[in-house]
Amino acid sequence: MLIREIVREARWITDPEEQLRSVKQDPESIADIKNPSAELQIIALRAEPNIHHLIRRADPAIWEDPEVKARVMRQLLVNIKHRFGAQTKDLFQWLKQNSCPWPELSAIQRSLGASDSLINEIISDQFGNLTLTSSDFKKLALMLQKSKIATVANKLAEIGMVLHNSRLDFEIPDLSVALTARKTEILKHLLGLIKTGEDSRDKEDIEHMVEALNDLGVDWPELHTINIALDSLDYD
Repeated sequence: MLIREIVREARWITDPEEQLRSVKQDPESIADIKNPSAELQIIALRAEPNIHHLIRRADPAIWEDPEVKARVMRQLLVNIKHRFGAQTKDLFQWLKQNSCPWPELSAIQRSLGASDSLINEIISDQFGNLTLTSSDFKKLALMLQKSKIATVANKLAEIGMVLHNSRLDFEIPDLSVALTARKTEILKHLLGLIKTGEDSRDKEDIEHMVEALNDLGVDWPELHTINIALDSLDYD
């Protein structure tokens, strides 16, 4: 037991500047900081809400940050939409255990184990309160440089879904050059989703991806063909 404790103590990142640099580069490195400050927690959650489980005690100050709230709530709604029940419950419980005061959580709680009709109603109601930030587009730009196409596609679907339900107070950046560099992969992925899709949720994901691509400055004629193909689909 003593050896294990010594090893654990040795791995902690203790220098404040190194802590900041590390979390900015890799949000998961917050797990290597013994008592991360509110600033570090905010940086990590803004970048990736799904690292919440690596934050042992949430600082109450993080609940006041509007971008943390937007990112976490959007992640919850994305999980609900795709019926990721375990992930939704895990994130929800972490928020409640850390005394998160957001009133919107009552709607999330109603969605746990709810019927499809109630889930759709909750998603429709709550997405109108959400928005995107410039960091979402910066993250997508980085993903286009190094991430697998499935990861890029999920981010496009998320962006398209929020854009479909809300308005932005800043101009959407033109990422057409970066997107066109991966055009073949993106189109192949979209066509694969059309071929393997099973229900209306899959169709909505494809529609949201196409919406996001158009909003980000892409004008590929193949997207028109994909829209025609979507119109012919009749999922239950």
